[in-house]
Amino acid sequence: MMLAGTAGAQSSVTLYRIVDSGVTYTNNQQGHSAWQATAGNGRQRVRAALIAAAGYTFTQVSQGDASGHYHQASAGLQYLLSKRTDVYVNGLYQKASSRIGHAWIDGIAAPSSTTSQLAFVADLRQKF
Repeated sequence: MMLAGTAGAQSSVTLYRIVDSGVTYTNNQQGHSAWQATAGNGRQRVRAALIAAAGYTFTQVSQGDASGHYHQASAGLQYLLSKRTDVYVNGLYQKASSRIGHAWIDGIAAPSSTTSQLAFVADLRQKF
């Protein structure tokens, strides 16, 4: 009996996932505020212990005179030291339209005094 099949090869770059999502948030305080966000991100294993990721979010805000939009981009690297330990570094940038007034990356203690904000984070993580 003979079996036929196909053989495939995998390179050192493996695509983990690409996720696209759309979210609509409406705040009904007198029906005057609506937020619409569209996001996309990707993650790739570059080497056995190195993972790279990047993402982008566009947010449209409808709120009377303060209507406008935000652009936010992020990129990061994660290096696996062991099954439970890794180090990572992430960079985030946000640009708000002039009608919004200021940028404020979620998780940052204070808003920017301008329409753009840049943040970096690095950490050593142990998973339990």
